Amino acid sequence: MRYMEKMSAGEKLGRRLRKAAIDERKKTWVFLFNNLQKELDYKIIINGNTIIAKDNKDNTMGRMTFSVFNDAEERVLEGELIRVMDKEAAVGTLMHLQALINNPDITIITIILGEESSSAYRSAREKGRSHLEASKSTSAYKQFSACGFTEVVTNKALEENEMSLPRVTLRLPQY
Repeated sequence: MRYMEKMSAGEKLGRRLRKAAIDERKKTWVFLFNNLQKELDYKIIINGNTIIAKDNKDNTMGRMTFSVFNDAEERVLEGELIRVMDKEAAVGTLMHLQALINNPDITIITIILGEESSSAYRSAREKGRSHLEASKSTSAYKQFSACGFTEVVTNKALEENEMSLPRVTLRLPQY
């Protein structure tokens, strides 16, 4: 019981979502999306595999592309923020939540890190931190852990830092 008390809200949410039916995941992500959208006052436009966030003056505040594919028995969402005019990280979360709402069977997210998160990741790696520790130091991790994606997926290439573009892969907790 003490272990459960020490878990973050994101970890608790992730465990619940991992076990939840797909419609329950979708309801949760819709709830998070609606709250964030009210706070930002942005509208979302979906055009195929592109999501665009616009402010109330119709200015583009962010754009991302994404793809969804199967990896073994899991569904993966891979997203790349193409442009974020609003430096507030929440615009990226809003766009990713929209992609999750449209694909509620997703259990893994792979994010190609934007400028701010890439800088934090590389800085942590230069200080000798592992991929896991460096991933958790990024704003991308903080955003997606709040959506339940708290388990950092790692592999040898990531641990050896053989990436030209840093990316973080997060999973809804499996245990």
